[in-house]
Amino acid sequence: MTPVLAVVLLIGIVAVAAVGILLVSGDSAGETKDQAETERVKQVFLQFDSDVDSVARSESDERTVRMDLPDETDAAVREETAGRIWINRTNYTTGNTETLADQSIGAVRYTRDDGTTVAYQAGGVWMEEGENTRMVSAPAFSYDADEAGNDPTLTVPIVTTSGDTRLNGGGVRVEKNRTIAPLNDVTVVENDLITLRVKSKWYVGWAEYFRQLTPEGGVTVDHGNNTATMELVVPALAPTVDSGVFSGAANSQLDLKQSNQTVDSYNSSDGPYVSSSSDDGQVAVAGDLVMKQDAKIEGDLEAGGDITFQGSAEVTGNLSNATSMTYKQDKPKEGPPHVDGWVADNASIERRTPVDGYIDLNVGTIRDDNDNPSESDITPGNKLTGCNPCELEAGRYYLDELHLSSGEELILDTTGGQIYLAVNGTVRIENSTTRVRVQGPERANVFVNGVSAGGNPEFQIIQGARWLVEDSSGTRTDAAPQSWVYLDSSGDAKLGQGSTFTGVLYGPGTPTDPGVSINVKQYAAVYGAIVGDVDKITQDTRVHYDRDLRRTEPVTTNVAIPRLTFLHVAVHEVEVEDD
Repeated sequence: MTPVLAVVLLIGIVAVAAVGILLVSGDSAGETKDQAETERVKQVFLQFDSDVDSVARSESDERTVRMDLPDETDAAVREETAGRIWINRTNYTTGNTETLADQSIGAVRYTRDDGTTVAYQAGGVWMEEGENTRMVSAPAFSYDADEAGNDPTLTVPIVTTSGDTRLNGGGVRVEKNRTIAPLNDVTVVENDLITLRVKSKWYVGWAEYFRQLTPEGGVTVDHGNNTATMELVVPALAPTVDSGVFSGAANSQLDLKQSNQTVDSYNSSDGPYVSSSSDDGQVAVAGDLVMKQDAKIEGDLEAGGDITFQGSAEVTGNLSNATSMTYKQDKPKEGPPHVDGWVADNASIERRTPVDGYIDLNVGTIRDDNDNPSESDITPGNKLTGCNPCELEAGRYYLDELHLSSGEELILDTTGGQIYLAVNGTVRIENSTTRVRVQGPERANVFVNGVSAGGNPEFQIIQGARWLVEDSSGTRTDAAPQSWVYLDSSGDAKLGQGSTFTGVLYGPGTPTDPGVSINVKQYAAVYGAIVGDVDKITQDTRVHYDRDLRRTEPVTTNVAIPRLTFLHVAVHEVEVEDD
């Protein structure tokens, strides 16, 4: 290559590179300018949002807001109808759905030449860029509970705008017109499902916001109708059952005061109780515990309150407690009195969610869609009759009550799959010749939604009656994970003298509500676990904890438990006009 040619090529390369640098720099400068303008618009709308919200929440207020848009010849556009908000309530007991609020919502938006839009709507700021929509600032909706997790409340302030349809750059006057309060008084909606649906151009951003309110699910999007829907539910706090007795709240007390009371354990995956018993009984008490005479826990004890030992009461395992212990020992022994293992102030009782809403949900849906017609044992009045025996196979069944008397028998055959039995009344299994048999490899789930009549418990197994778990051939397995009875936290359950229950009685409460009251009478036996307010276990009773429950989920469906106690909705009308 000649020197002249080399110089020419070098000059050409430098020239091309210089042109490329100019082109890239020009593009970068344009992008930077666009980004700066978009950021400026966002800040204008964020300030507009803040000022409108302040006016909306005031009794009577007026102020001027600066809307310094990138070009003073441009304008923000106020749309009268840019969407709609619906709030519905579904009662699971009746199955009825009621519309609590149906409100049109407008918007104030600014759109650039490239289609990028920043908008104010119903107390939030949204941004649309091409096919992407996102939330810039959240509306002032709130979903809160008290420190103990009680009384969850949804507050929905809906801000609507009226006035000029074009807001030129500069000052905008914002004035409060009025507040319409369809639900201004805090409305009790406990155990109802609350659904909040928004139709909007920016529905994808609304869906993003709803997921922040309910991060565990309950949000759906309908792209065809431009809607985002949120079901006000929270996931159940339902850790596995790791104790034979899980009792009460911080203000409750469990008494083990009489002779021959024992809590021990077995593992049904290794065989029935008689062949796999051990000293891993486990008792968890959220409140106080009193143990007297020769009451015995063959395993560990965890208590969140005060513990009192008297007589020869004994814990063969370890003791975790949170407050004080009182020892009244018959005779000295080495180590901590009444406790064979270690003692530490490290109690931490896991919270559980009441299943009241879960019961209502299942009772309501099973009532409306069940397999009753195929079963001749269920009368048109939704009752069992002539059970010698009655047999229900895999499916969903609805009863107004479940009462079995002398010599009657109910077989829940899970060979073909799980059974879901909803009882919208009381359960009473009576007499030593009466049986409920859960047979087969799958799970039977019984939802009791009873109303106590004359002071009688909603769930009773009395006078030697038995609730058993067996294999398909009828051989007893004591497999508690296959038998679950769900009880309302405000209800009552009774295991009468000489009765037997296999499975889990599950009715937890809140940190201040101990849950379903469970009364275990003398000579009764539990194979599995009891969860609720166990205030007393009387003489000669046995609780045999099935350790196989440690790998079994208490709540079987993917539907979270509806949990909303109060709902407050207010519509604030605000007028916006060019100043």
